[in-house]
Amino acid sequence: MVPFLIAFVGACLILPRLGEQRLWQDEAQSALLARTVIDTGVPRGHSGSNSLSQEDGAEFGKSDVWHWHPWLFFYLVALSFKCFGQTTFAARLPSALFGIALLLLTYGFVKKRWRSPNLGLLAAAILGSNVTFVLLSRQCRFYTLSAFLALWALDAYFDTLDLKPNAPYSLFASLVLLLHTFHFFYAVVVAALIFHAVWPARKSSRTALWAILLSFAINLPWMLWFRTLAFFSHHSPSSTRSFQISFLVDRGEQFILSFVQQAVGLPWFMTALLLFIVDWRQIPFLRQKRAQDKELALIGIFVITQLVLATVLAPAPYIRYLTCILAPGAVLAALVVRKVFRWNRSLGIALLLVGIGSRPIALYAYEMAFGAQGTVDWLVEFFEQHGRPNEVVLTNYEDMPLKFYTPMRVIGGLSGEDLSAARQADWLVLLQHVYSSSKRAERIPQFVTNQLKQEDYEEIRSPFPDSMQQNREELAAHAFRTPEGPPYLILFHRIRRNKQRSID
Repeated sequence: MVPFLIAFVGACLILPRLGEQRLWQDEAQSALLARTVIDTGVPRGHSGSNSLSQEDGAEFGKSDVWHWHPWLFFYLVALSFKCFGQTTFAARLPSALFGIALLLLTYGFVKKRWRSPNLGLLAAAILGSNVTFVLLSRQCRFYTLSAFLALWALDAYFDTLDLKPNAPYSLFASLVLLLHTFHFFYAVVVAALIFHAVWPARKSSRTALWAILLSFAINLPWMLWFRTLAFFSHHSPSSTRSFQISFLVDRGEQFILSFVQQAVGLPWFMTALLLFIVDWRQIPFLRQKRAQDKELALIGIFVITQLVLATVLAPAPYIRYLTCILAPGAVLAALVVRKVFRWNRSLGIALLLVGIGSRPIALYAYEMAFGAQGTVDWLVEFFEQHGRPNEVVLTNYEDMPLKFYTPMRVIGGLSGEDLSAARQADWLVLLQHVYSSSKRAERIPQFVTNQLKQEDYEEIRSPFPDSMQQNREELAAHAFRTPEGPPYLILFHRIRRNKQRSID
C-alpha cells in the first residue's frame, strides 16, 4: 500500500503541466539527439541542416556520431517519442518516471537497510518535498535516471556484501547502465564503492570488487572512445583552471553550500551538526562496528566523493552535478529527524515542518496552479506563426528550442559552425540571457556588428521580457511564474527599409 501511495504522490508532484513550458536549450538538445536516434539509429551531431553542438563541434567531430554524452537516455526519449509523439511532454516523461521511481527506491533502500518502513517513508517524503529534485525530474535530461541507477548500485553493493543471491549481477548491471547514462556519475559511484570495499577490508568485498572490475572491463571500449574528447579545452573556460587552489576552494564552497541547502536542507544539516557536537561519540560509525554503520559510512564516502569530483571536474557549480546525492541527503535528513523525534516527539515534528517549510514549495505550488511562461515559449510561438521553413535564423542562444520546434535553418552562437550562411539571415535574435562566460558568447554579436548592415533589418519589439528564467533546474533560473518587466525581447527581420513595428 505504501509504495502505491508514494508513486501516486510522486506523480502528483512531478507530472502536472509537464509539457507546458517549452524545452530550453539543454533540454532541446537532448530531444534533438533523440530525434536523430529515430532517424538514423544513433545520436548524431546534426538534425537536418542544423548543428546540435554547443561546444564548437567538439561533441561529435568529423564522424558526426555523438560522443559527448553516453547514449542510453537518448534512446529512452526516442522510445517515448515513438509511443507518444515528438512533444514536450514525451521528451520529459522518461525523467519524470525515473524521478517517481527514485522516490520508491529511496523508500525501499531505507526500509531494507534500517529495517524501518516509517523511516523509509520519511526519507521519501523529504526527497519528494525537495523542489530541486522535482525540477530535475521535470527536465529532458539524464539526471534522475543517473540518480536512480546510482542508488540502485549502492543497494546492490550492500546486498553483495550480505551475500544475497544474484546481488553481484545486479551491481554489475546498475554500473553498466550508469556508465551509459553519464560517465561522471559512474566514476563517482565506482570510486566510492572501491574505497568502502577496501576500508576496512572484508571477505565479502571481493565479490563486489570483481563486479565493479567487470563493469569497468566491459565498458573499457566506451571509455577509450570518450577519452578522445578535449574536455578541458572545449567544455568550459572554468575547467582549464580546475587545478588552481583558489579556484578549487571557491568551487568547493559553492558545491558544499548547494549540498547543505538543496540536498540535505539547512535546518536538518544544522541540527545534525549540533547533535554531533553534543555527542561526539557518534564518530565510531566510521569504524563500522554496528549493523548499520556500513550504510552510514558508504553514504558519507559517496557524498564526499561526489563533492570532490564535482569540484574538480564539473564545468560550473550547478546542482545538476550533485543529483546523485539528493537521495542520500534525504536519508541523512530523515535520520536526523527520527533521532530528534525519539528524544522529543513535538520537537521532531517541528523540525520536520521547519525543514520542509524552508524549501520553495509555495513557489512550485503557484507554478502548478497558474502556470508560467518564459522567453523560449514566446520565441517558439513567434516563429511558429511568422517563420518559414526556408528562412535562416541567427541567434546567440536558445537556438536548440527553435531547431526542435520549427523547421527553420537556425545558426546558434555556441555551435562553432561556419557563419557564411548567416550573412543573408532572415531573422536575428540577440538574447541578453546567455549562459556562457566564454569568448564564444560574443561570437554572434561581433558577427552582427562587423558583417551585417543595420539598415537591412527592421526592429520588432515585443511586450515579453528577455529573461533567463525558463524550465531550468536551478532555483534562481526557474520560471515559477511568468517573468515581467524589462528588458524586453527584441527581434530583427531582414527587409530593405528601416521601419519599426510592434507585435500586438
